[in-house]
This record gives sequence, C-alpha cells and structure tokens, in this order.
Amino acid sequence: MKLPLVNVFNSSYEAWTTRDPTLEEMQECMRENGYISPFINDTLIARVSNHFDAANYMASCGADNGLENHIDRHLDQDPNYKSFR
Repeated sequence: MKLPLVNVFNSSYEAWTTRDPTLEEMQECMRENGYISPFINDTLIARVSNHFDAANYMASCGADNGLENHIDRHLDQDPNYKSFR
C-alpha cells in the first residue's frame, strides 16, 4: 500500500511578535474586516516553509502553540490525511 503525501507546509507558518493595536488600527481593522483584532503583528520572528525549517525553529524556541495549531488546521482539511487515516 502506498500512502499519500501530506505536507503541512504547503502554506508557510509565520511566527511574529505582537503588540496592542492603536485606536486608529482598531478602527481600520473594523472597517476592512468587520472585526477588531486583539493584536497587531509587529516583527517577523520566523517563517517555516518545510519540515527542516520546522525542526530548526522548534530546536531554537522549544515550543510554539501557533505552529501546532497551523499543523492541526492543515491536517483537519487535508484530503490525503483523511484517506491515510
């Protein structure tokens, strides 16, 4: 049996430092998106676009719930993963 490929990094994961939005940024977000974001991305820490990048990133930071959520969301939507299971 040949298993299908499951690549959770078809879309890259980005880790950012964040800050509180200003009043103007909250208003702009509400106009453009219909909701107020609780934070604003400030500085890009890492971009993970393959499994090697993920291993290096995790070795340097230890844990990142955002990366875990990125992987979980991808697996929940991936038809290859569903057929694999």
